[in-house]
Parts: sequence; structure tokens; C-alpha cells
Amino acid sequence: MRGVLYLHPGIAVVVGWLVCGVLHGGNGDFLRGDGNMDGVIDISDAADFPALHWLLQGGPQPSCFEASDSNNDDFLSPSDGAFLFVYLFTGTQPPCLPFPTPGPDPDTNDTLDCVSYSVAPPSALADFTLGFECPTQVVVPPSEAQFDVFATLTTENNSTSPLLGAEGWSISIGVENLRVVSVSVGGTVLEAGLFPFTESSVVNPSLDIGSGPQGEGAVSSVIGLPIDFTYTRLDPTGTARILTITLEATAPVGGNGMARIFYTDGKQGNGLPVPNVISLLGTSHQPTMNDCEISLVGTQMETCDDNVDNDLDGDTDCDDSDCAAAMNCLTVSIKPGDANQDGTLDGADPVALLSWFFSGVDFPAPPGAELCLATPGETDVITPVGLQVLDWSNDGTLDLSDGVGQLAWTFTGGTEHPDCIPTVLVPPNCPNCIEVVSPECIDTCTPD
Repeated sequence: MRGVLYLHPGIAVVVGWLVCGVLHGGNGDFLRGDGNMDGVIDISDAADFPALHWLLQGGPQPSCFEASDSNNDDFLSPSDGAFLFVYLFTGTQPPCLPFPTPGPDPDTNDTLDCVSYSVAPPSALADFTLGFECPTQVVVPPSEAQFDVFATLTTENNSTSPLLGAEGWSISIGVENLRVVSVSVGGTVLEAGLFPFTESSVVNPSLDIGSGPQGEGAVSSVIGLPIDFTYTRLDPTGTARILTITLEATAPVGGNGMARIFYTDGKQGNGLPVPNVISLLGTSHQPTMNDCEISLVGTQMETCDDNVDNDLDGDTDCDDSDCAAAMNCLTVSIKPGDANQDGTLDGADPVALLSWFFSGVDFPAPPGAELCLATPGETDVITPVGLQVLDWSNDGTLDLSDGVGQLAWTFTGGTEHPDCIPTVLVPPNCPNCIEVVSPECIDTCTPD
């Protein structure tokens, strides 16, 4: 009768350390903690064990109340599920005898009875599939790349009446050519905190990559115990995200490679090895388990003059920050009119310009700071940079008026020169060009 059950007032869940007494023997063999009597203690025994379901929701009356009394306090309450959840995920205080194999109850003072404990395989109430939301390709720079993958649970062909969703699950995840950095409930159905018992951890989080299986997997266990007399459940059909896994990939040898994330029983976090099990109405369900293969695309350093995005970061050649020091990408800032490239404007500059104009003399430049104003070997061909620097009158052509105008300004303070114009027009046929910076020009854009 239901009168033999006592539910703690207020449903206060307290998980404590037990002292398992050995008294004078009892009646009927059973396995403590195996409330659904399928012969295996797993998350379904903690999530919705039959005795509590019978009491709260009018399910079938179990034949062995003692099997559901996981903490051996002679009461049936959510405390039993909480106690078993902690044991399964941490491996700490195990249930009292009879455990871990069936046997008689040594405590003859118990008021709960076990009329019959008969192990039977569970009957499926729905079809469950564990899967992943993950990218098909990840670009890995020369160091490493981190990205998120979502573990998902899909419910189909649900035969419960009324329709009810899963109230608990445990998952065990492995990886190949990846490292699990962290796990969380962010972005999942658990984010709102509706499931009162949720634990997740990384497998081997402390080992150094390359020296051991650091982050070799992840485990997670969840139960929606009825702390307020209401079970928390997933929707009875559809797909839900149940865990966020942050992964790290390193650059594959040879440039490209494959990685995989998959479900596999037995990964171990902070406690016992974890199976992949879904609980629906206290019945264990073995899910279909899908994996996810990810193509790893290794990158190389950006080549700065081939019009190709070599490192796959979205920027090509000189638009890529990796090319900031490349000779063909240097931003050159010099004073317009500084024909000898010494950083100042004086009488030597119009002399250099007129010498080139009348005699074809190449423009002088400080050693190691050559900026090609004229094409090497073809001093009569002015480069785009040369035109910007030497076109004193700023009319788009280089002629005698530029030299004369600069001479007049130098000696008589004639018309002020146009503002300085930074340029990136260093031609690719000038292999020895380097950056030439005139701080006065950058700061004031006013000739000396």
C-alpha cells in the first residue's frame, strides 16, 4: 500500500554520508539502487525511480521498494535519486548492502519491503539519438584554433501517454585529433537552470597536450528530480542541445587532416565510467549514437604578392596584417619635394630635381633608405612614387616648373607647398625599397 511510503516534508534533498549497519539479515534478494529492476544501476535509477514515480504520478506500483531506497534511510524521497546521482558522477559514497550485487538486506529493521525483485530488460518507450551540431571544416592557423560543438538529443516515436519527454541522461564523449578545452551548458536547454542536477566535466583536463590524453573527452549527467513535486523533462519530441563542448585543433601535419568527435561508453570524469543512457519514466534507453567528422585545413603564412589569401583569414596580400613589413606593402611617408630623401626641404632638393631634368642624374638617397623615384636603370622613367614626391606644383606632371617653383619657395618663401600625401605606391620592380618616414611631414604636413 502507498501508506508504507513516507516522503520528507518539503522535499528537502540532503545527500549525506551513510553508516551502513549490518544487523540480522532480511527477506528477498535485491540490488540496492536498481529501482527499475533492469539489473544495471545507471542514470535512469536516479532520475525517475519507479517507487517515487508511483507515489507522485500514479505509475505502476513497484514490487521492491527497498531497491529504490538508495541511501538506506528507510524513506523514499528525491534524496534517493540525489544520492545515487552523486555516487554515479563522483564515485564517492556507494549504496549500502546489498550492493554491488543482489543479495538480502542485512538491515532487518527496515520498514520498506521487497516482495519481488525480478530483473527484466527494459521496454523502449521512445527512440533516442545522440548527435552533434558541429562544423564540417575548421581552418587551423599555424598555432591552433578553438571552436564550439553542441551535443544534441533527439526524441522520436514516443509512445508515452500522456506524451512525456526524457527526465535524465548521461553521455560519454571521445575525440580524435582534437582536445576538449571545456564543457558548459551555455546555449543549451540546460542554460535556464530548470534541471536541478547537472554535472559535466572534461576527461583528463590537466595533462599537457603532446604528453598525454589531455582533454580526451567529456562526460555529463543530468536528472530532473521532482524537488517541487514536478519533474523537469525535455520536450517529448524533437531535438535539444544538451551540452556545449569547446574543442581545440592544432595545425595538422602536411597541411590538412581529419578530426572526429563521437559518443563512446566508459569515459571517466571525476567519478565512475559513464555510459550513454537516456531515462524516460525511469526506464533506461540505449540511444543511437552519431559522430561528427571535421575537416582540418592547415594554413601557411601569407604570401604578400600573389593575390591569394594564403592563410585563409579573409585578407589578401597587402591587406593582410602579416604583410605589414613586406617590401611591396610598405607605407612610405616622405615630404613632397624631398628629392634627395634626407627628411628636410632645402636648396639641395631643387638642385637634385634639375640635375635629373637636364642631365639624367639619378636622385641621391641615404644608404639603406633608397626609395625608387626613378626606375632603376631607366632614370628617365619616373615611378608613381617619384611623381608624388617630385611634382612640386601638384599638376600631375613633372617638368621644369617643379624645379623652378621649389627654388623660388626655398629662397623667397613663395607659394606654400601642397599638404603631404602618404603613399603606398612602392612599385614591385624596386626590390631594395624600404620604408622612409619623415616625422615632420607626418606631424605637421608643412614644409620647412
